Amino acid sequence: MKTDRFLTAIIAGIGILAVLALVLFFTRRENTPSVPDGTPEGAVLAYVNAIQNREWETAYDYLADQENKPGLDRFRQVALSEQLGQRSSGVEIRSVEVNGDHADVELAVVNVSGGLFSDVYRNTGVAVLVRQGGSWKVSEMPYPFWSYNWYQPESLPQKP
Repeated sequence: MKTDRFLTAIIAGIGILAVLALVLFFTRRENTPSVPDGTPEGAVLAYVNAIQNREWETAYDYLADQENKPGLDRFRQVALSEQLGQRSSGVEIRSVEVNGDHADVELAVVNVSGGLFSDVYRNTGVAVLVRQGGSWKVSEMPYPFWSYNWYQPESLPQKP
């Protein structure tokens, strides 16, 4: 009889913890602050979201129109090669500094390694944005949401 009460207490405790975890999960999601679309941090979050959802054209539209901007096919090819890192990463906005048509968004790139007891790593970085045509566009972003080959002149093969 004692064993049955002990087992019942353990199962009830697990049930209470499961319900508590679900309540916390859903209340935290509802309390997540929304970021306005026309802000630098909104552009950063929309860009990251588009990449994670494999919406290449949408993500590409958030790139700044500057010299040596990669074409959509090149952008998609590089983004696909980094897909694993992008899906296991996210960003947390730390601060935003706007100076006219230029903005620096300090953020933490949160990387989660796989597995049941996965480790979480945070690397700080800065997303650089410029205002073009009334919209904020990304001109630099930390890895894995950026390739440092973009906006670089394409090198031509050397003739012997």
